[in-house]
Amino acid sequence: MSLLVHPTSSILLDEPEAFLHPPQARRLAEIVASEVPGGCQVIVATHNDAFVRALLNASGERVVLARIVRVGSVNRVTVLDPRQLKDLWTDPLLKTSDILSALFHDAAVLCEGDSDARFYGALMDATRGQNREADIRLFHFGGKDRIAAIARALRLVEIPVVAVVDIDILSDREKFFSLFEAMGGKRQDIEQDVRSIIRQVAERKGEMTAIELSVELKRMLTELDSAGEVTREVKDRLNELGRVSSNWGRVKHDGFRALDAQVYGRVANACKSVGLLINPEGELEGFCREIPRTRKPEWLARVLQRKLNTDPSLADARAFADQLRDTIRVVMKAAA
Repeated sequence: MSLLVHPTSSILLDEPEAFLHPPQARRLAEIVASEVPGGCQVIVATHNDAFVRALLNASGERVVLARIVRVGSVNRVTVLDPRQLKDLWTDPLLKTSDILSALFHDAAVLCEGDSDARFYGALMDATRGQNREADIRLFHFGGKDRIAAIARALRLVEIPVVAVVDIDILSDREKFFSLFEAMGGKRQDIEQDVRSIIRQVAERKGEMTAIELSVELKRMLTELDSAGEVTREVKDRLNELGRVSSNWGRVKHDGFRALDAQVYGRVANACKSVGLLINPEGELEGFCREIPRTRKPEWLARVLQRKLNTDPSLADARAFADQLRDTIRVVMKAAA
């Protein structure tokens, strides 16, 4: 009514979408964007990402997006660069995602795929302690390629960002450093170590080393001792061990064990310090090697039926959840 009947030079709207269902909130945003008369500025306070997305859809070139975070007794305001906002909103993948909801959370965790986000989310919930934890939101973007651009855009408005990627991010030096620098890292700090890792993997023949095979067989023997029978899962894993794979495929399967421990440790620690977590088990399925990794959706469905907070086979996953919590605290402190 203020827009239509009594427009002024400025109109303040405080959470106009309150108590509305999402379709109505989106429709209200479209009306606000389309009915603003010339010479009138509308300032909206909102906690609703559906309302924000609808504003951008209706009038993206006219929207200035600001984020207010209260630290102690001080309100800090950051404004998303209009060019970055345009880039975000013209990307078809991002436009159909809910990445802007990161504005309303303490931190954003960026993952490669849907299975990764679902597993880490379930794991964090299952291992949650009594103390209040950061309000995070997990996102996925169909691979590694988009994570650097998204992290860079979110960090511009001082949203704490953590990225979780598989170990084969190191296989492409330039792609890795694009992500590392987008997270705030300095290439020169670890460039020699990254080159060393890539060179080491290139010199492999693809097959498992004797040490790697020994470690895997010992793990399986321990499981067999407790199971008392040779299950289908064990047979499937034995078949997997017999296959020859690419050099980096072998590293993804074996995780950090396939690399020089000291060199990988320096790279992983440098990444963690800027909010970039490399999965030490190689890929998601490495967190529960009892379940064959032939199909990720099937692996996820089966692992989520286990007790994530107590199952012995998921001890490494729980340790990684602790790393994720520590990293979230580090990036939040840096952004404060």
